[in-house]
Amino acid sequence: MAEIAFIGFGEAAAALLHDLGIPAAAFDLRFSDTKARAAAARSHPQLQLCDQAGGAAAGAGIIFSLVTAEQAVNAANSIGPLQGSPIYLDANSCSPAAKREAAAIMRKFGARYVDLAVMAPVSRGIRRIPMLASGPHAGDAVRWLRHHGLQASELEGRIGTAAAVKLLRSIVVKGLQTLLAEASLAARSESIEDAWLASLEETWPGMGWAQLSETAHIRMRQHGRRRAEEMRQSAEMLRALDLPDIMAKSIAEWQDLLEESDLQDALRYLPEQSAR
Repeated sequence: MAEIAFIGFGEAAAALLHDLGIPAAAFDLRFSDTKARAAAARSHPQLQLCDQAGGAAAGAGIIFSLVTAEQAVNAANSIGPLQGSPIYLDANSCSPAAKREAAAIMRKFGARYVDLAVMAPVSRGIRRIPMLASGPHAGDAVRWLRHHGLQASELEGRIGTAAAVKLLRSIVVKGLQTLLAEASLAARSESIEDAWLASLEETWPGMGWAQLSETAHIRMRQHGRRRAEEMRQSAEMLRALDLPDIMAKSIAEWQDLLEESDLQDALRYLPEQSAR
């Protein structure tokens, strides 16, 4: 029987599976595709692939929810009643309101819900990434995560506190990356990129503006749609607080431009593909 379960099996789940080394089961909507399922089986032969979320979660003591933000509540709803009061770690980048909605569902199903925020890209190595947990069962989750070598901290506050910290941080981080991407494409178009970067370095020395600009393009191209949805969740949170959501919405709109063919043409000239 699997000790942990993954609802949604993407980059983050694969990193956790690799580093934790614990028997695990997983459900992902992509498993309905024969080729995707076969690829997952080849890449992770130790992983039990399941046809339903409830099947993956059955008997697991720890359940990680790692789906796209807009599917977080649906994922919780898909699991059904559970035995043994497992810990349900909702690590999705969704709004505090969505986290609380998912928490109500999981309480009904008999799970201990925890709002978990993963505070950096998993490409840096899962054991190096800080995680924040909030809610009445956060302490239980943090003890388990730390026992398995992960950097987790408990935040005081209700469910949604960890999500709020992450989403507000993301407005700043992804906002800066979006500004750099927008300006750097214009600078490259005008053939003034070196002078533009030099002016930034003179004003704010030591920031590594060239690397920041390159990283912004890479992250946006690889994860544009997911990042846009995270920004929409940030905007939803701001609206719930009766605050303007202008920046969050604008960041989401820019990320969504990655779907446009004219921008895809421009992205051929990204920094890592140039002769810089």
